[in-house]
This record gives sequence, structure tokens and C-alpha cells, in this order.
Amino acid sequence: LVIAKEIGDKQGEGTDLGNLGNAYSDLGQIEKAIEYHKQALVIRREIGDRRGEGTSLNNLGVALKENKRYYETLACYLIAKDIRMKIKDPNIKTTESNINSLKETLGKKEYDRLMTEVGHKAEEIIREMLKA
Repeated sequence: LVIAKEIGDKQGEGTDLGNLGNAYSDLGQIEKAIEYHKQALVIRREIGDRRGEGTSLNNLGVALKENKRYYETLACYLIAKDIRMKIKDPNIKTTESNINSLKETLGKKEYDRLMTEVGHKAEEIIREMLKA
């Protein structure tokens, strides 16, 4: 990460931040994981790395789900799915699986309610989360 920053390798920096987010998730340090995934997402958006953006959103959603932040989780998954569909990323299956897992966690009624609330403003939810 330090080297990527020093040489101005934004793509490498985004990847490294995402990897740190995954490592902190694995260690159960979810708040740190969320922060690293958010940083990775910001960089990947800045440089127009759509595949990386989809990955960051998916991984951020996983970490948020661990913290029971389902509103933001669904927003991340919906935008990740949209991006992955548009760029024909085969990893869309991972995001779809994560959406199904969220649906199982919440139950159909709560998932449908959340989908109604989040679906049309997912990008706005993510932008607000990144400001925090």
C-alpha cells in the first residue's frame, strides 16, 4: 500500500485497500474492514475501475451485513450487481448469491420492505455512506 501510494499507482492502492478490508473482515474487525473497503471504493470510482468498483461494493456489502447494517448492505449489492451486469463480470454470481443470503437472513417480508425502501435510491445511500 505504501509503495502504491508513493509511486502513484491508484489501481494498486485500491486493490491493496480492498485486500486489507478483506483481511480485517477475516479477523472479525468489521469496522476497520468497512473503512478500508470504503477507501478502496472511493479510489476505484475516481479512476473509473468499474470491475474494482463492483468488487469493492460487494465486499463492503459483506462487511456491512456482518454489522447488521442491512439498508446499506442492500444498496451496495444492488449497485455492484448493476455494474457487474453492465460490464459482463462473471463475479456477478457472487453478488447474486450475497443478495440471496441477505434475503434468507431477513426473510421475504423484511427483504421486500427493504428493497422498496432502498431500490430506487441505492446510489444516494452509498454516496451518503462514503461522506461519513
